[in-house]
Amino acid sequence: GTTNMTTAINTIDNNALSICQSMKNNGVYVYLLGYSPDGSAAGLPTFMSSCATGQNYAFWFGPGDWTAFNTALNSIADSLVNLWLSK
Repeated sequence: GTTNMTTAINTIDNNALSICQSMKNNGVYVYLLGYSPDGSAAGLPTFMSSCATGQNYAFWFGPGDWTAFNTALNSIADSLVNLWLSK
């Protein structure tokens, strides 16, 4: 609860980043697909740039950029195909 937009955004960013970090600390791979009007991370919520497991786990695309979108999905699919479970 707040009526201040900046406070709300900062709270959401901090909570999301905490959740992302907790998942990564527990061995969960976090993939990120980000859509933005210019196809870059600029203007997206702050936590998104640090949420993914690594640089190769974050993908950005813009309007009509189906090549980038397909590349992202193929990269994620390839990664998951090569994943194996233990325990």
